[in-house]
Amino acid sequence: MATLRRFIDRIDVGSSYVLEICFLTHRAGGHVTQVPVSCEDWRASKFNLLHEAFYKYRHLLGLWLRYRRGVD
Repeated sequence: MATLRRFIDRIDVGSSYVLEICFLTHRAGGHVTQVPVSCEDWRASKFNLLHEAFYKYRHLLGLWLRYRRGVD
């Protein structure tokens, strides 16, 4: 919970903030643990795979550029 409090300003409406928090935690010497979760959801999907891919890669590129230049 302390890690989330430390990086609370990185949380946004999308889902890429999870990657950024994991990256920042690792960079700060912390540990990230992956916990597998299983669920079933039979509702019709509203997920746009192409939109999500562009969103994720755009955020990942921005993250790489920011921290490559040393901008925190």
